Amino acid sequence: MKVEEFIDQLNQRYNKDDVILVHLWQPCDVLLRAEDRDITLNESEAEDILGCIEHKIDCETGINWDVIDCFTDSYVEDNVTI
Repeated sequence: MKVEEFIDQLNQRYNKDDVILVHLWQPCDVLLRAEDRDITLNESEAEDILGCIEHKIDCETGINWDVIDCFTDSYVEDNVTI
């Protein structure tokens, strides 16, 4: 999701004085985590991984490094070329 889309959603759902909690994840977070794990990704792949997380995330689990690791591993396994 792009920032502009997120802002539009916020404006549609909430008043400007409402209290909310938001945690943002960016492609750079996915890239740095992958690098820490000796996995090479590009910006587009990191965006794809975030998109997968956005559409498949379990609200009870939330998003954390373990979730990012699992989605990254799955993405890499699904996109291996032989």
